[in-house]
Order: sequence, then C-alpha cells, then structure tokens
Amino acid sequence: MYLYIVKVEKIFVYGTLRNGGNAHHLMRGCELLNEGISVSGFKLYDAGEYPFAVYTADPEDAITGDMFAIKQEDVLLTLDEYEGQEYQRKILPGFDFYIYILNDNKTPFLPEVSGGDWLIYKK
Repeated sequence: MYLYIVKVEKIFVYGTLRNGGNAHHLMRGCELLNEGISVSGFKLYDAGEYPFAVYTADPEDAITGDMFAIKQEDVLLTLDEYEGQEYQRKILPGFDFYIYILNDNKTPFLPEVSGGDWLIYKK
C-alpha cells in the first residue's frame, strides 16, 4: 500500500488568469475556491494587455481576483513561465497564498486600475 501526500497550494489571480481573462485556460485542472474576492494591501496598474500588482501593505488599497487551489506542481511551473521575468510568485508575510507581483519594487509609471478589478476595468 502506498500513501501519497498531495500538497495543495493556493494562488490568487487578478488579471488575465481570472475567469473571463484571456489566459484563464491555464487554470484548467485547478479548483476555484472563491471568485471575485477582494485582497487588501495591493494596487493594480494597467500595462495594456495585462495588469501589474504592486504590494503596498496599505489596508486601504485593495484588488479583486479569484482564489484557486493548485494540486499539481506542473501547473505552478506553467504559470511561472506564462508570467515571465516581469513577475515574481510570492507568499507575502501575513498571507497564505501565492500571488504574482511586479518583480521590481518601483511603482510603475502606468495608469492605476481604478477600483482594483481588472475585468471590470477592461470592459
């Protein structure tokens, strides 16, 4: 008899990986835990075809996204490849999930996504 332990990772997505985003197909096989939830301490910026999340630690700043459970490590590797060098997948202090944030600590000189919801903003 074999016992397999499956580590379940959580990831919060806020842009093109969300349900309704043009790269949502990459989340296939992941379990949607919460859709359209707000997470504080972040701002979103418009980079044209996709947003950047920047960690601000300010509870007044909030972004909207979807929380998924990932049970296969290869999904994380695929998402890392998709996100590229601009983003870093991190678990920040006080959070229990991964989020892709801008790899550079500088606030981008891009328009802020008003309301913090990429899907509403892009309509």
